[in-house]
Amino acid sequence: MKKTAILFALLALLFTGCSDLFESLAGAAKTGNDNVSNVPGNGLDAGLVVEAPWNPSRPGNLITFDKDTYTYNVTMGTKDSPARITCHPEDPNAHVVYTAYLIEDENGNIIEPPQQLPVTTEGGGGLVTYPYGKTKVIATIVADDPTYTTSYEVILERTRDAGPNGYSLLGDMTLTPGNNSGLETLMTVSPAFTPENTSYRADVDEDADTLTVDVSAFDNADISYVVKDKDGNVIQTLSGNPLVVDPLNGGYTEVIITVAENGQPPRDYVLNIYKPGDDFTNLKEISFIPASGLANGIGTLSPPLSISTQAGGSYSVNVSSNDATHKEGFTLNAVPRHKYANITNYSINNGAAITPGGVISGLQDGTTTVTIEVTAKDGVTVNTHTLNIIKAPDTSSELSGITVRTGATSGTTTHLDLHNTAVGVPLANQNFSAPQNAGSYNKIDTNDNYAEIVLTAFDKDCVIAVTNVVNNAITPAAPNFTLNTPPRTFHTSNLPDGETVVTFAVTPESGAPVRTFTVTLTKPDKDDALIKAMTLTPDNG
Repeated sequence: MKKTAILFALLALLFTGCSDLFESLAGAAKTGNDNVSNVPGNGLDAGLVVEAPWNPSRPGNLITFDKDTYTYNVTMGTKDSPARITCHPEDPNAHVVYTAYLIEDENGNIIEPPQQLPVTTEGGGGLVTYPYGKTKVIATIVADDPTYTTSYEVILERTRDAGPNGYSLLGDMTLTPGNNSGLETLMTVSPAFTPENTSYRADVDEDADTLTVDVSAFDNADISYVVKDKDGNVIQTLSGNPLVVDPLNGGYTEVIITVAENGQPPRDYVLNIYKPGDDFTNLKEISFIPASGLANGIGTLSPPLSISTQAGGSYSVNVSSNDATHKEGFTLNAVPRHKYANITNYSINNGAAITPGGVISGLQDGTTTVTIEVTAKDGVTVNTHTLNIIKAPDTSSELSGITVRTGATSGTTTHLDLHNTAVGVPLANQNFSAPQNAGSYNKIDTNDNYAEIVLTAFDKDCVIAVTNVVNNAITPAAPNFTLNTPPRTFHTSNLPDGETVVTFAVTPESGAPVRTFTVTLTKPDKDDALIKAMTLTPDNG
């Protein structure tokens, strides 16, 4: 009886242990799952993403993902290797294992057994560089319990592009300037990198002591460098990657990058690096700042500025003949290419003037030459550049202002004082027949025998003359308006009663066109009579 009890106890213990084992095998201990994220479509957030990161012409996801589709076939070209495959598990505790195999060569021959290819884990995905032919990439989702997995396969079929763009190609190029003292350095590179383009220029600033060139080639092609100075002498060579140009000297440095794919002709990429030297006196900018409130009227620099011209640069610019800017002054802005060089002197001819800050005034007709002196950072090298400013004679015959005053013996009472504040809108185009500040005109007193009219014009070299004076009374005779200069003040000391119409002619320095203007003054014969009219009317403007 005791033996039977012991047997039943052993059987119960064995059944319990097996039950726990079966429960474990059934997955009761599973703490995660091996499902892929159920985000469909071809976006980069889809459950499975296939990218060609070195080919900007094929951005985004190269497949349309469906959770229940486990195999995808993608046609790839020369510039589509490497490829990045990224699988997004539903459970953040799961992880993904990426493997890749070459299963068929570019001639269609089956690889048996398949040749395993290295996969680099990058940003949560797998980056694989693969040859021509067919490559199978497997993304396996592994749950917390590794007995649970799900796999997706991507078949990459890569063909070689026809012509010379099918071999020995760079996939990317990264340039990094450096400074030995930790200063920030600036750089511009043109054009933007593409595998087909083999010529580039990098402009670095004066603080760049070194430049690191880091490239990658398709198909694990060999990379080598040859560095030449501005005189064409070889100063550095390197087989491998990356290249550090140290020291980076002023002037031009040429870097030749040779890419040699196994069994294919090599290809050279040329990188020209430009850094201003301490003896550089070239300019990077010539521009103009018009005087405040005035129109620009300045043409385009010819020829275009050459930032590589160390000395003797000669440029021209045409300025508008009618623009008051050039009578009042504007600023020449010349900027050295080297940020530690300085403009140390300006000089100008043809009767004009220029300040140390580049403000030009008194610009005359014809060609005026400005000499720009640049002193290099080294404090020893000094060179000059010239700018020819070409101005035709002014053709403006528009008035910009008028003032009328009267009094017994001098102009003590102002009746009209209007001036244009916007260049290009002459007074002749404005309506002055209505009283200024309606109803507030002062009377021209019957005792006011003195009258003066002051005129201003856009062209300061124009000629303004009185061509006619008419009074509506038979007697006394019309007054004689004489010119006081400067300014252009026309006056009479015997202003008669009634309406006196004064006609002016404005002749620009170019001689044409001539415009005439009239001003009508009304002097009442009674103390309480108001001025009837005061107008400025062009008859041919």
